[in-house]
Amino acid sequence: MPFDPKSNSLTPTKVLLIEDDAAQQWLVAHFLNEQPDIVCVTASDGPEGLRKAWAENPQVILLDLILPGMDGMELLRQYKAANGPAEVIVLSRAGHESISDLAFSLGARYFFLKPYSLQQLLPHIRALGAGPDRKYELLLLKMGANPQWKGFRQAARCAALLSRDREELLKVIHLQAARELGVEAEHLDINIRRLIDSIHTAGAPFYRQFLPSPEAKKPTPKEFLLLLIEAARIPL
Repeated sequence: MPFDPKSNSLTPTKVLLIEDDAAQQWLVAHFLNEQPDIVCVTASDGPEGLRKAWAENPQVILLDLILPGMDGMELLRQYKAANGPAEVIVLSRAGHESISDLAFSLGARYFFLKPYSLQQLLPHIRALGAGPDRKYELLLLKMGANPQWKGFRQAARCAALLSRDREELLKVIHLQAARELGVEAEHLDINIRRLIDSIHTAGAPFYRQFLPSPEAKKPTPKEFLLLLIEAARIPL
């Protein structure tokens, strides 16, 4: 789940790094664990990696191809053949097109050649680890919202629902989100309006860049949700 409904904080994206090079494993895991929205667990060989892919339930797997015990391509094949849900990013020194084509055919989403930039890898991890709600929660944080505000998760849920059909009536979106979150639709509307008030008043630069103009008036709830949907097109 992208958000823990019993908590007032974001649930980090879990990443499983399967890498047998101890120095590289430490470097990548240390970098990822320094991110406030990511938790990284590691495995050092193929069999351990496959076990942890199921036991740890990660959202994203970073997979080296050359591994002891079972190579990464075989691990990928077995995991995806059993409908493994995690998104897989392959990390390899072998850049032959046939290798990347095979990885993609087995279910990998990205193929990064070693050495790779961790800063370039990070947005892809966040994008793959973000469920529809989580993406909007992260955007709200960048706009200056507090995750403890009642409208925080409610606005994120509404944006995710509206993104499926932008022509849907806001009342219908509010009713569905309220039902899923266990709140009254009237309260949900009030909470989202208060969240918009706070964000617009604070005027964070990240928020302001999505307004029609610097002097634009406070958006309506639907305008704000559509603003969030447009912002989600930019990698975090």
